[in-house]
Amino acid sequence: MKKHKVEFEAHKTIKVPTKVRFETKTGEKVRFTAEKPKKAPVHVEFEARGKRRG
Repeated sequence: MKKHKVEFEAHKTIKVPTKVRFETKTGEKVRFTAEKPKKAPVHVEFEARGKRRG
């Protein structure tokens, strides 16, 4: 079996900290940090073996 190089561009989901601020109905101010998912581009590269036929 012959090995060949495989390359492609993809997106990976990473969590980015985001500051959140809002006011409740009672007027209380709330602040906290949340982790929001975001897609980041990545380059994928690996060696692959060919499939057997027959």
